[in-house]
Amino acid sequence: LNTVMPRRLWVMTVNALQPSATLQQQQTCTQNDLMIDPLIVLRCDQRVYRCPPLMDIVLHMLNGYLLASKAYLQSHLKETADFERQNQTVSSVTGSGQLDTPEVTREELKNALLAAQDSAAVQILLELCLPTSDEQQSGGSSESLWRSNWGSMLKTPKPTSLSPSACMDVEDAEPQGGLLSDLREVQCLICCLLHQMFIADPNIAKLIHFQGYPQALLPLTVAGIPSIHICLDFIPELLAQPQLEKQIFAIQLLSHLCTQYALPKSLSVARLAISVMGTLLTVLSRAKRYSFFMPTLPCLVAFCQAFPPLYDDVAALLVQVGQVCASDVATKARDVDPFIARLQNLQEKPEEGPVPGGSSKLVLPQKTKEDLGGADPDVQLCYCIEATFVDIISSTFHGL
Repeated sequence: LNTVMPRRLWVMTVNALQPSATLQQQQTCTQNDLMIDPLIVLRCDQRVYRCPPLMDIVLHMLNGYLLASKAYLQSHLKETADFERQNQTVSSVTGSGQLDTPEVTREELKNALLAAQDSAAVQILLELCLPTSDEQQSGGSSESLWRSNWGSMLKTPKPTSLSPSACMDVEDAEPQGGLLSDLREVQCLICCLLHQMFIADPNIAKLIHFQGYPQALLPLTVAGIPSIHICLDFIPELLAQPQLEKQIFAIQLLSHLCTQYALPKSLSVARLAISVMGTLLTVLSRAKRYSFFMPTLPCLVAFCQAFPPLYDDVAALLVQVGQVCASDVATKARDVDPFIARLQNLQEKPEEGPVPGGSSKLVLPQKTKEDLGGADPDVQLCYCIEATFVDIISSTFHGL
């Protein structure tokens, strides 16, 4: 049927997969509606999002209608330009005409509309990759599974012989955290489409990462989208943005890219990120310093794991951040822990840190989550700095 009447079949499929409430209201879409707004394809029954065979069809239609929308707008723009050019010719003859909007502006508006359309589709697809509350309770960690086994998912699709209603109603017999869970297959299908979109237009990848998305999806996108390495080209620009949230997202993204792609370019961008963190330390207020360094300090561990030569730069940064935080703590209350002394000792004598199978000579003071949760932000940041130092040393010894 897709060979004989693809357009009609796609319209019928989109209407058939609409939520039951929409079907009762008899709101059917036409081919023209789908070309003007391709995102209608994603307004389907929620069960489709966890049915890999149907999701594969939905993604195929979405990609097709996104391309059709580009062709439709380009054709519409050309027809409008020809019509207005004729009107301008007539007006110039009568001497009563004025030039309208330049053609270059119309082209820019069309490109902006298409970019917004593509980015909205990608953001919706990324949101579908997030596990629901029930899947979080029954599933395991997604990062380790994706880093080691996402490629095997591409080679092992689920059977597609079930009818659409049976696909949505039949319970998945496999464990939710397994490699062949419905969520895992849907994530794989979405990553494949995003990979194709990023290759076709790298500007989409730049736009998406400047907009940002949940940090929990970074292990998935970095491991599941091979073309995401192009983000290394614009991460320096993302680090230069004035918004603190974008800078945090850039460093977190870079930490995963360095682990996945240990390239010379990744090393240079990581050095830049460490330098930016050091610069921000001198300009951020106390509250913003806590908001920035708490989520970014663990990224330094990934930098050192991927590029051991960065250890000296990272250690110097950690000591510098620790000195600033400890000085603020000392002005308000006496620091019972010799924090800076231990931190400098960790920097100068990392061999005294944790050893495989043994105990550490430098053990972190045992603090409960309740203690840290109610502690001063600078105190929490001090313990986070020391924990980051210990993690770096531990990973170094484990690497040996």
